[in-house]
Amino acid sequence: MSRQGSLLMTILVAGLSVCMAATAESVPAYDSEIIVQVGEYALEVDGYSVPTAGDLNGDGLVDIFAREVGEGFRTYFNDGSGEFEEHSFIERNGLAPGRARFADIDNDGDIDAVYSSGESRSLPYGILLNDGAGILVDSGQTLATTINGRIGIGDLNNDGWVDLVFTGWIGPCQVWMNDGSGRFTDSGIRLGEGGGWSNCVVADVDNDGDNDLFVAGYDRVANALWLNQLNPTRPE
Repeated sequence: MSRQGSLLMTILVAGLSVCMAATAESVPAYDSEIIVQVGEYALEVDGYSVPTAGDLNGDGLVDIFAREVGEGFRTYFNDGSGEFEEHSFIERNGLAPGRARFADIDNDGDIDAVYSSGESRSLPYGILLNDGAGILVDSGQTLATTINGRIGIGDLNNDGWVDLVFTGWIGPCQVWMNDGSGRFTDSGIRLGEGGGWSNCVVADVDNDGDNDLFVAGYDRVANALWLNQLNPTRPE
């Protein structure tokens, strides 16, 4: 092999080694399972736990907000060492399994929570507001919708306040608008009258500057997309 060919082969082998190393390093590696601790005890809840994670008290650490069937909500603050401290409990007797989503609902710079009470139509959604120190307190507002299940969150009318989209196994998607104070009113918008919508993502799908709705079907293969017509044309 010529010197030029040998040099080319060396470069190819070196390049292949770099690519293989980069590919190997791009795959995440995990340690063994760690049971989440609350002080010296394992984090356990009495019933079906539905956790939501976020920085509740603004210290740069991820905290946990957990639902318990028939009990209520528990907030656990991250102590920075990989362990958590139970910080507060909100009693909500009789709640079915549901979900919670974090968002700054009242535009005060900290994250609040919207929760669903489960899949039953007889149980409402509710709003918990952050007191600024990470404690979620009842806002006093419950949203009586005809469906219960999943929550989509995003600014739908570009007014700087987050709005809500409710989806569930029964009934159409419902849009509720933030009135500019952290309280919500039913817009009357109903999408997908056939029902059976399991989850909603609020995002600017067509890149025209407003948020659209992408909704997954529960009892159907097809998903649905509703484009927001607030800005019906793409910006230049």
